[in-house]
Amino acid sequence: MNPIIVSGGFELALVHALGTNTLGAQYQALVYTIKLGITVGTTVAAAFGAIFMVFFARLPFVMAPRMGENSFIAY
Repeated sequence: MNPIIVSGGFELALVHALGTNTLGAQYQALVYTIKLGITVGTTVAAAFGAIFMVFFARLPFVMAPRMGENSFIAY
């Protein structure tokens, strides 16, 4: 899952909540912080899942999140 796509909804919701077309500098800093948090959270969750699969499931490969659904649709 792309964290930038997920966090884009926050910026859109904030613009609509404020009732403006543009965001001021203080709100842009807030949006940046939220996007960074979502990106780091996604990265940590993916790393944890990969480490879990490697060490505890004893499988020599890493499973990428949601890749199984891509192969289901593609084939």
